[in-house]
Amino acid sequence: MPEQQQDEPQLTYEDAVRIRRESAPLERQLARIVVEAKNGGRSAAQIARDLEYTEGRIYQIIRKHRTEQA
Repeated sequence: MPEQQQDEPQLTYEDAVRIRRESAPLERQLARIVVEAKNGGRSAAQIARDLEYTEGRIYQIIRKHRTEQA
């Protein structure tokens, strides 16, 4: 299990449930958001840094989205 950073707040179970619920729309729309960012001129590397993903994962998301749209 990853270590908690010292400056991170101590989350409760209720916090975790709320955060997961609030993040569901992002998860459903992430591919579209990533593709729009890429088409808008951001590099895959920049998107990866901003969203805390690997660059490879960003390319996977883009490929999957394009396949689903075809």
